[in-house]
Amino acid sequence: MKFVLGNRISTEKDIIICAEKNKIDFICIATQGAGLLRKIMGTHTSYIVNNSNVPVMVIPSHYSDKTHKKATYLSDLENLKNEVFKISKLSTAIALHLEVLHYSSIVRDKKKFEKNKELFNTKEFENIKLNIQKNNLELSLIDRFTKYVQKSKPELLIMFTNRKKGFFESIFLPSKSAELTYTIKVPVLIFSK
Repeated sequence: MKFVLGNRISTEKDIIICAEKNKIDFICIATQGAGLLRKIMGTHTSYIVNNSNVPVMVIPSHYSDKTHKKATYLSDLENLKNEVFKISKLSTAIALHLEVLHYSSIVRDKKKFEKNKELFNTKEFENIKLNIQKNNLELSLIDRFTKYVQKSKPELLIMFTNRKKGFFESIFLPSKSAELTYTIKVPVLIFSK
């Protein structure tokens, strides 16, 4: 494991540059959440989550250290095999039980589900639980996921985020991964898609 300490002017950008330059496996950052103004203006954590190609582990400031036994990966079922492969390196190293959580939609999910369902019958996926939840459109994705976390109590959340957004997309469609880090009470590991 490699650690880098330094004194920089532009904290968020320099953390990302340093992590990429030194081939760091994960950026680990604490968060205190954010009020409305900080959500609009952005935080150090949200900047790093939205811009880093290095995976980011976000730890809530009042989180108490636990043995991580159960992880929930919130998936859109796009590129599932490659994403689970990235996660499996970590889950194997620390003996995590991995659950893939997906909120189904009416339009396309049957095709995606059938295609990806076969993956869970392979040796590679045998210890991974697939959990398909009905999509409740009355709640935002963040609200649905927060309720799910309160009920199922995973010790780690895992997401993949698309960081290639245009100017207007980034203003009007903020990152769900960054938004989740404002409210969630357990660590979140965020990979770039």
